[in-house]
Amino acid sequence: MPLTTKDLPGLAEPNPDAPLIYLDQWVWVELALAARSGSGVYADLLGALTEMRASRRIAVALTAANYLELGQRRSSRSRRDVAKVMAEVTGYATLAAIHSVQAEEVRRAASWVMTGANQPPAPLERHILLGVGANHAFASQTGRYRFVERIAGEGATEGPETGTAEPAGMARAKSSASGGGFTTPG
Repeated sequence: MPLTTKDLPGLAEPNPDAPLIYLDQWVWVELALAARSGSGVYADLLGALTEMRASRRIAVALTAANYLELGQRRSSRSRRDVAKVMAEVTGYATLAAIHSVQAEEVRRAASWVMTGANQPPAPLERHILLGVGANHAFASQTGRYRFVERIAGEGATEGPETGTAEPAGMARAKSSASGGGFTTPG
């Protein structure tokens, strides 16, 4: 049974002033198992995290790694269960893509050196680091996908990027109709 939007809570902007929590993927798996069984220490933790995030006392964030690891789970039921728990607990809050954070830190450091300012740059503001959704986690409108004019195959090289941010389903439909498609970065 596919996961639908009615199975997921709405997007929720994380509280920028609340303590921030990050959970490793194995914890998400344990929380999903607890959600199924309804008992045990992880069930208690799931209830506490969900209630505290809903009341905006904490922010729980995902990263691009969580999305990638989730996609590697063999069982569609397990993927669905873990995704549902991730959505309920985080409201889709995500930490910024590491390359975006690094680029901003380098930009600020270079500005500090170039201007000769007395004080080093301040730490990055929380609103830069904490956002919502996979686009924020990957710093891309298309997540980890790139849209290209054609996919490499026998006797053909991969086409140039199209620069368009279409949903994957639309890209697949167009691919079968026109020979274009999408691919993951190399």
